[in-house]
Amino acid sequence: MMPPDKEWYDEAEDIDPVTIGSRTWTGFKALTMDCPITCLYIEEDGHKYQLTIYTDQDDGSISITDADVQAIIASIAPSE
Repeated sequence: MMPPDKEWYDEAEDIDPVTIGSRTWTGFKALTMDCPITCLYIEEDGHKYQLTIYTDQDDGSISITDADVQAIIASIAPSE
């Protein structure tokens, strides 16, 4: 897996690194098919993780600062 490339998206801009749980993620905000997204990426201990969160939908919005979202992200672990 390779890190997501901002060139694949419209209006992409870097965001400050985000610490969630014990990990610090790098990423960017962008548009894909006119939908706002946040992409986060991290590589640690030989594992690579990538998240794409569709932040605004017709039925509501979500943010990487939401407690529920952070709990889910913090729980991500490699499979055995």
